[in-house]
Amino acid sequence: MFKPILFNTDMVQAILEDRKTVTRRVIKPQPKTDSTVTLFSTFDYADISYDGVLKLSPYQPGDILYVRETWAKVKGESRYLYKADKVDFIYKELHSSWKWKPSIHMPKEAARIFLRVTNVSVAKLQDITEEQAKAEGAEENNILDAVHEFRIIWDDTLKGEKALIEYGWVANPWVWVIELERTEKPNE
Repeated sequence: MFKPILFNTDMVQAILEDRKTVTRRVIKPQPKTDSTVTLFSTFDYADISYDGVLKLSPYQPGDILYVRETWAKVKGESRYLYKADKVDFIYKELHSSWKWKPSIHMPKEAARIFLRVTNVSVAKLQDITEEQAKAEGAEENNILDAVHEFRIIWDDTLKGEKALIEYGWVANPWVWVIELERTEKPNE
């Protein structure tokens, strides 16, 4: 069974460059601050319990995910364009009949990237290490180490002040840590 997963253009590029092999997703609802969070994980499933609730991870080891990314369909042709390929400037001149569509609207048949979930765990967001930040696609540079770059990436993906307050770096939310590997498109 295929499941969709959304990534922004920068993270799709990191996947294509084999720099992104992990993604973190906020656990909703968040455990209360005084909660004990217990992970139950085997090869077949990953879930947690907290506040009297048993919460199943949205992705499980072995799941195949198809990446939803910003895309366009070339009118009159049976092919798709992907913003992560940086084709905007080339095709704008040649094709005025298309425009970028948001990743949330990408149909499964347009997907070109498939990922297998290899492991799922839970952590507090700020517990990320330098090595894990690099596996998230963050790159160190002359100014920032990978953890600080990841912090900027994380906060930039959140939409609105409320989301930033509840799930931003400073809030240090509980997150699913989902390890991934690229795979070929499986037969359905």
